[in-house]
Amino acid sequence: MGKIEDNIERLGKSVNAYEAADSDVSAGFGKKTIRRLENVNESLEHFGANQNEFNKASAEAVESLLAYCRRLEGILETEREACRKTASALASLKKEFDAVKLRSTLNSNQIGKFDKALVRSSERTENFILDTNPGFRHSMRPKGCREADFVINRGFYEKAEKIKNSPEHERKSYIAEFEKYCQREASKDFLSLDAYDEICISFIGEGAVSEILLENLNRRSIYKILRNNGGQAEGKFFVCCSDTLSFPDEFSFISGITVICGDAPLSGMSGNDIENLLFLNDCGLHEYITLSLGAYETLVKAGFRNIRYADADFLSGTGMISLVESAVECAVPYGAVSFDLFCEKAVRYGKKAIMSFEELIKFNEENSQIEIESSYPENCLKALERGVISAVCSSRFPGESIRKGSIASDENQKFEILTGFGYVNHLKYASRRKVYERAKRMLSEDGVFVFSASDARTGIKLRALSDWNGYELYEALWTRKQLIRELEENGFRLSYLIPAGAGIYSGLPEKYSSEPVIWIAGVSLK
Repeated sequence: MGKIEDNIERLGKSVNAYEAADSDVSAGFGKKTIRRLENVNESLEHFGANQNEFNKASAEAVESLLAYCRRLEGILETEREACRKTASALASLKKEFDAVKLRSTLNSNQIGKFDKALVRSSERTENFILDTNPGFRHSMRPKGCREADFVINRGFYEKAEKIKNSPEHERKSYIAEFEKYCQREASKDFLSLDAYDEICISFIGEGAVSEILLENLNRRSIYKILRNNGGQAEGKFFVCCSDTLSFPDEFSFISGITVICGDAPLSGMSGNDIENLLFLNDCGLHEYITLSLGAYETLVKAGFRNIRYADADFLSGTGMISLVESAVECAVPYGAVSFDLFCEKAVRYGKKAIMSFEELIKFNEENSQIEIESSYPENCLKALERGVISAVCSSRFPGESIRKGSIASDENQKFEILTGFGYVNHLKYASRRKVYERAKRMLSEDGVFVFSASDARTGIKLRALSDWNGYELYEALWTRKQLIRELEENGFRLSYLIPAGAGIYSGLPEKYSSEPVIWIAGVSLK
């Protein structure tokens, strides 16, 4: 801001940029020259006066803009301060509430509702902090710090009260017991998946651009950055800076962002390598940033999704930090497989892993009865889909006679409700883009295209738990942000997005049990 103010001050001092020359030439040649240039001088003086007026108006406008920026700075600082206070108050309230939760005889359902409300409020506050003040996030969660909270563990207060109320001669044994309890609970917290040291970013890359990115991540990110010089991948997320779309094999099956510096991202890669990366990309694991338009267009043409085109300055700004940290929060867990292995499993079960849109139409027709008779939890998901369709019809077209159809219907018809269940999610991205265009041609002006999209986090975990058995048909997976971006990039406006299926799979770990299994999306024409 200081540099801007100095520039404005210099602009104000140089408002009268033009000053008419005062000629006092008495020589004959000079007089003749002046007479000949009288018209030119008059034009110059007129131009100079106009230029001075313009400079004055520009200086005043810039001064006004500077004053407005100062006011915005004040408002932002006030918002930040309010956010700090809110975050502190929420943390205190959450801790107090956890204590009440352990001791109170209140209705457990009500406690659960209060707890979820507090968590949502905390998440909104944290998102605001992420967007506005990276420094404050550092103060909340120091780098490399592992956190354990005994207060939330059942039995803490009872043990403390027991020590406090015990006779002097018994207190020593109770304290020894309490010490063992604290050691056990702390060890459990430190070894859990949520231990902060587990949430780190492995960094791969060499060269000037890599160093700029690494310095930015080290300086601003709340996550621990570990430079990888070969060997096992650490943490559950990676950032790779490379001339091509190539990174060590050990990072293939965890989430990550690859920054591509060169113009030929697929150089030196075999067709099999590209197919594997396309599959992992469509499972929601890998996202890409290209620093050249040529590289971006190459990846789009090859069928990749989740690609961003940015300039080199983006890597050193807060936008990159926000992008990385948002991706880390939505990271897909371990458990993905290669495209080769996925196809091998499909062949083993007598199925064709990859189908075209036309082949899917035939497949769905032949298996329609199986779908109707599907067992729990698949029939539960189908019921959720039907329920959303009914809700969209009643809320968007109340009391109206509307036309309903499937994406497999006659393309020459127009529909108010068009469904893509069983199609969109089972197609590769290149084929999905064609289906999106087909849907746009089949939608009426106010129509809605509704389909379900499997969540990447729970999707990979479910597949990993069963060693990918029962998942022989190709299926794309999305995090919430990836799905929204894909739909918007393909010319849709998101009208509905319903997370569904949380809790219906009993085999999921507690960490994922409250997350959606599918997203039911409803999109309309822009």
